[in-house]
Amino acid sequence: MNSSEAELSSSPDGLTLLRGYVASGHAAPMGQTLGFSLVEVDEGHAVIEGRPDRNVYNPMGSVHGGYAATLLDSACGLAVHTRLAAGQGHTTLELKVSYLRAMNENSGLVRAVGRVVTMGRRVAFAEATLHDGDGRLCATATSTLLVFESA
Repeated sequence: MNSSEAELSSSPDGLTLLRGYVASGHAAPMGQTLGFSLVEVDEGHAVIEGRPDRNVYNPMGSVHGGYAATLLDSACGLAVHTRLAAGQGHTTLELKVSYLRAMNENSGLVRAVGRVVTMGRRVAFAEATLHDGDGRLCATATSTLLVFESA
């Protein structure tokens, strides 16, 4: 066994890795910057929560659509990540977002829930919803992701 084979055999699968992140409170740099975190994972399922504030406002005085898109993209990607074997990675090929309700600093704790629709050897399809603190649907997304072997 060479060193990269040994490294892959000792690296956790996606679900195990993400469960460790949830347990430890680990936040990715993007999550730290935008104030959101992964709070729940299961096979094919991921939940992200955040509390938008004026730091993510657009010039019109509401939460920028990019904030919602980032949470939705992350929820889709992390849901797919739960289905990956050790040594696999993924990247978003396409993201389609539908904005249904504006958010602002009074939206409370927002929750993006992602789920895998179908998963192949090379391509995965996922979807996510984003609800505000009162449970109102703010945005939805569908995503196509490329699955690959990590180097």
